Amino acid sequence: MTFTSYTFGIFFAIVMAVYWLLHRRTAWQNLILLIASYVFYGYWDLRFMGILLAISGIGFLGGKQIELTQNPKHKKAYLIVCLTLIGGTLAVLKYYNFFINSVADTAHLFGITTQLSALKWIIPIGISYYVFMSVGYCVDVYRKQTAACQNIVTYFAYISFFPHILSGPIAQSSKLLPQFYQKRSLNRSDVEEGIGLFLWGLFKKLAIADMLAINVSYIFSHYTDLKGSVLVLGLAMYSFQVYADFSGYSDMASGVARLLGFRVGRNFNLPYFSRDIGEFWRRWHISLSTWMRNYLYIPLGGRGSSKAQYIRNILFVFGFSGLWHGASWNFVVWGLLNGLFFVPYILTNKLKRYDKGVAYHRFLPTLTEAAGMLFTFSLVSMSRVFFRSPDFGTSIGYLQHLFSGSLFSIPDFGTSCFYWIALLVGIEWLQREKSYTLNLNNYHYGLRYAAYLSIIGLLLFMVDTSHQSQFVYFKF
Repeated sequence: MTFTSYTFGIFFAIVMAVYWLLHRRTAWQNLILLIASYVFYGYWDLRFMGILLAISGIGFLGGKQIELTQNPKHKKAYLIVCLTLIGGTLAVLKYYNFFINSVADTAHLFGITTQLSALKWIIPIGISYYVFMSVGYCVDVYRKQTAACQNIVTYFAYISFFPHILSGPIAQSSKLLPQFYQKRSLNRSDVEEGIGLFLWGLFKKLAIADMLAINVSYIFSHYTDLKGSVLVLGLAMYSFQVYADFSGYSDMASGVARLLGFRVGRNFNLPYFSRDIGEFWRRWHISLSTWMRNYLYIPLGGRGSSKAQYIRNILFVFGFSGLWHGASWNFVVWGLLNGLFFVPYILTNKLKRYDKGVAYHRFLPTLTEAAGMLFTFSLVSMSRVFFRSPDFGTSIGYLQHLFSGSLFSIPDFGTSCFYWIALLVGIEWLQREKSYTLNLNNYHYGLRYAAYLSIIGLLLFMVDTSHQSQFVYFKF
């Protein structure tokens, strides 16, 4: 069951009806959310439920014990036990085979034969997200930034909250958990915001991501037969595919949560309008970047006392982020490469934290801003050859064919998909200073609903929805 399926539409309509009939009883609403979340998650594979229940139980009991314990050493010991059990589950299920294969490959280089063998199992969908939420919760309780949840239904509903369980955003306990205690209401403004978020996310997924996925798959499958200029287009198209796909999911998740009376925060803030790599990573997958900052980067010392420590911490966090995305050296290289992009800025003290968005209160960017956006997009897109390729050899082969004599030739590949990309970029540019792209509150309600209906009509009559692909980040 995905947000783009008719099954989800029926499911959500039933959940909404029952949920808001109980609007005066928060505890009952939380129970409905818990049941709905388990139905939604179990629909994928009932075998996944055991892991979800175990992770939720460890976090719930561990958080209570951490809060009750007064002895600092014992408190820290309970935290370590919780993090080991929760993180260890993810490590075994997602990274055991990667570790075994890496050891075997290394041993083979020295002529050593190992007896370790990989195991065949299915990695539960969404496990990286609810494991990170559970880890963050336990650490926040330990730091006294969040009070331990005393109600098991509330906590389990928080961890399994169906709008975000499959692919985020990774909620911060201090921001989302308190909303489960509060009385929730829904007015016309909330409904319009929820629908606007969901519709724009649906448009990005169906009209942009799924359409680009066909071209990108063809280019990566036939890269040895294509010109270097076409391979450049392939990387650019993949950048827009993964953005439209993942930010589309995040928008839909935020819209669904908003219709249930929750605010889960913005996960993407127009990252391709970034003027340098630092700004890009503050705008891309914001919930993961925030998690990495709070629970890895800052504990490591942040910027440290020297540039060497600053660079070390950046590389570690990005390497870890790459491994989080997938149990493959390709992802590790992709993460480290993005970390290395920071090094020149750090060494020259050119890394900025912008207070305002690009071309703030202006229609067009300056030449410096435009050059910065183009350069940042090019860096990010080039690194994604490691993100998209099935293995390291394919990544290197793709780059070798890209930087060939045909790099500057005219691409003999259809570019009609770029009309849709131009539409996406144009609308987001015009709406870049709004809280979300389809925020049309400054317009008459008739024009607003005409815009919503236009998007629905576009999806129904002009977009081929027969080639829907799975959300890219479901595999992470």
